[in-house]
This record gives sequence, structure tokens and C-alpha cells, in this order.
Amino acid sequence: MHVDPFKKRIYGKARRGVIFYFCGWRMPLWAYLPVYWMANIAGYRVHAYSLAEDYVIEADNKGFLGQLKALTDDVEADVLGFHAQGVEFFAAFGNSLGSELALACTKTIPAISAVILNTMRG
Repeated sequence: MHVDPFKKRIYGKARRGVIFYFCGWRMPLWAYLPVYWMANIAGYRVHAYSLAEDYVIEADNKGFLGQLKALTDDVEADVLGFHAQGVEFFAAFGNSLGSELALACTKTIPAISAVILNTMRG
């Protein structure tokens, strides 16, 4: 059975930039709607990601590493597309396990110039 490595939802328009939001493990995308809404009011488009937990809990970490690669590839493609449209500000925001994802994207994608990490759950 095929399981998609992550879920993704897009909110708002990129008037000031794009924020990539990475949810904590087992947290639904809708749980952070107030955060997305506030970012939209401030002029940011939000790309929200939630990992498929099937990969995270495997004993063999190759599944998780593949999931991480798929996610960073997706973010990088979005950055390149928006950069071609003239968007210059990109940030990553991670919550709980999402902080690790935000760090991974920030490390591999130089255009992401800001990162916010909430290493606590919630």
C-alpha cells in the first residue's frame, strides 16, 4: 500500500513572502489555522505540511529519510517557483518534530532566510 509522505495545504497570497509551516507529529493541519490566518493578514502565504506518521514510527529510519527528502524537494520547488515570480522572502516555522523539518529545509535551501523553532509540543 502506498502512503503519501506528507500532507500539504496552501493558505493566502505571497504579498510579502512565503512561510513554510511544519506541524508536529500527529498534529492535523487544521490545528494551526489561527497561525496561518495571522500570517495571511500580515501578507504571507503559508504552505503547511504534516508528515505521514507511518514513516516516522518505522524501526528502519530509511522511510523517514525518504519522507524528509520528498518534503525538502517539494519546498525547494516552491521556493524556486516563487523566486522566479519575484518573491524574495522565505521562512520556515517548525513546531515540535516540525522543528527538525524546518532546520533541514533551512540547511538545504539557502533562500530560506529565517527560521522559527518551537521545540515544545502544542
